[in-house]
Amino acid sequence: MQRLAVIFAGDIAAYGVMSNHYHVVFYIDAITANTWSDTEVIPGWQEPFKASNLAQRFIHGASLDPCEESKLKELIELWRK
Repeated sequence: MQRLAVIFAGDIAAYGVMSNHYHVVFYIDAITANTWSDTEVIPGWQEPFKASNLAQRFIHGASLDPCEESKLKELIELWRK
């Protein structure tokens, strides 16, 4: 849980562990998340989830056409939220 708090710019306010599940109260720090560059958002998202092929190509320095860049910007803003 602590690692996810770092990845998603948040803090764990409280949690409860039951015998078969748990509850977490998570505070999102939107100010911090909004300061991250696109190249910071993508690796954070890739840690717990599989990022798109487009994002992986961007991280590895591939050139993207304008349509791909536009789609990647949409994805990054979704991930940032």
